[in-house]
Amino acid sequence: MKTASRVPFLLQQFFTQRLVNQKQVSSHTIASYRDTFQLLLRFVQQQRGREPSQLTWEDIDASLIGAFLDHCEKCRQNGPRTRNLRLTAIRSFFRFASYQEPAQAARIQQVLAIPNKRQPRRLIGFLTHPEMEALLRAPDQGTWSGHPGGQTSLDLFHVALQPGRVLQPPSKPPQQRGHTVPAQQAQVGGQLAERRDRVPATRPRRQRWRDVPVITTPRRTGIQVVIHAHG
Repeated sequence: MKTASRVPFLLQQFFTQRLVNQKQVSSHTIASYRDTFQLLLRFVQQQRGREPSQLTWEDIDASLIGAFLDHCEKCRQNGPRTRNLRLTAIRSFFRFASYQEPAQAARIQQVLAIPNKRQPRRLIGFLTHPEMEALLRAPDQGTWSGHPGGQTSLDLFHVALQPGRVLQPPSKPPQQRGHTVPAQQAQVGGQLAERRDRVPATRPRRQRWRDVPVITTPRRTGIQVVIHAHG
């Protein structure tokens, strides 16, 4: 097959064989890749004067791919996320073509080496105090969640809602721990803090903790369990 018609042939094989038959990607992924190559082929036609059926490897080198990504950002007002999605589709095709065209390995490697652009990450916020109180008041006391076991889970959830704190689950039963924590306190720790904060527990909560059912197993006796919605 001639070099001039090799790229269109591989592009067709990429969509019909690689994406559909081999990888079985979703229709959304195929549509996203299709849109990317529609934009790329139009850009190549504008820059190099080549029709899609006449493409050669010299027409889609790393410099043109970089210019295409810049065009998407500046002219089409695409953000870093969309720009990286376009690059992902192009990389996928060139990675597929690298096994079909070993003679173009150097050219393909230059395209695969184009890095992603860093994009701002959305910070995870915290619930406000009114939102936390509304969430804690949501369970119906007359349902199964009103059981002492369910209330214990709710108390632990209340502790977990404290900003900047993470529950530290004990690795051993309370009677086998190497350190002592007063019974009136629940021990939690911050993700970046070296010390452990202790959150006082109120008397009603301590009473509910004592009322948690106790079970006996062949290996252990007197284990307290927290009952959830499925029993």
